[in-house]
Amino acid sequence: MHPIHIDDMDFQNFKEILRSFQNQKIFVLIDENTREFCLPLIQPILNNFKIILIEIKSGEANKTIKTCEFIWEKLLIYQANRNSLLINLGGGVLTDIGGFVAATYKRGINFLNIPTTVLGASDAAIGGKTGVDFKMFKNQIGIFTTPTAVIINADFFKTLPIRHVYSGLAEIIKSALIANKDLWQVLLDKNVLQIMNWDHFLNESVKVKTDIVLRDPFEQGDRKLLNFGHTIGHAIETFSLKYDEDPLLHGEAIALGMICESYISLKKLSLSQAEFDQILEYLFNHYHAYDIDPKSIDDIISLMIQDKKNTDNQINFTLIRKIGEGVTDQFIDTKEIRKALEFYIDYINTTY
Repeated sequence: MHPIHIDDMDFQNFKEILRSFQNQKIFVLIDENTREFCLPLIQPILNNFKIILIEIKSGEANKTIKTCEFIWEKLLIYQANRNSLLINLGGGVLTDIGGFVAATYKRGINFLNIPTTVLGASDAAIGGKTGVDFKMFKNQIGIFTTPTAVIINADFFKTLPIRHVYSGLAEIIKSALIANKDLWQVLLDKNVLQIMNWDHFLNESVKVKTDIVLRDPFEQGDRKLLNFGHTIGHAIETFSLKYDEDPLLHGEAIALGMICESYISLKKLSLSQAEFDQILEYLFNHYHAYDIDPKSIDDIISLMIQDKKNTDNQINFTLIRKIGEGVTDQFIDTKEIRKALEFYIDYINTTY
């Protein structure tokens, strides 16, 4: 498992890693947002090294092979070799695509993830998954690979719009629901706007993920636990990207997915009504309702059928038996999925 440095004070670990590459070509992958808000935090350190910046456009819509081609071309022009280092400075989209590019250029160059969002720090930048979207389907092209390290510094989070903070919080909530009931209890007592120190939440969330990944690095068993909320959530995210002028952020879609998949857990497993109600209230208190036209349910389900986690054309879910206990490989038929989406629609129509 790659080193993960949380709350890297004064970026000491980052400085040490850079010194080890001081005789090699060092590239920094950014987008327009990280260039403006995040690059200045590490620029004084970068000034001591010869750095080549590569800038791409932000957003899930740009997480494509075309963007990879642009980065590969830049690496080629500046003669990057297998000893070079690519620093991925950004959120989940950027670390996903940067890791994939690094793993495939010249069959693999070194890369370092510096997540600048709560989402990236709690999930996307760790665990060794990389990839890009293809034909509107999430992460269809990708590879498992290992970064040199992950540097997490909560100072970056101060640059985030609150909507992106909530988006990242969804992955921390997921970690609590599948494997850490104590973390769930802490979350219940905290409003995200009151969280000034992210160390505890990130440590607990990262521990859940790293423990699972160490047991199952290539998603053959336990790592599927991390997919809770993502089967329906990814389909909703893809649907929103296709049809909405202001699409849902990843965490917003996953929150919706966790509501629906908790409902399925209530109906198909042993999740209690009391715990389901607690999850429902918490998620709706933190995330806006998303208006789904009942006529769109068939389209959303058809997107789930393309999910890479499926087996033998069966839609594969991770559900929860109770808060803190996830269970994998739950094959749910489309009738049950439809009921979950209809529950969500009915709930927001009667509540909001």
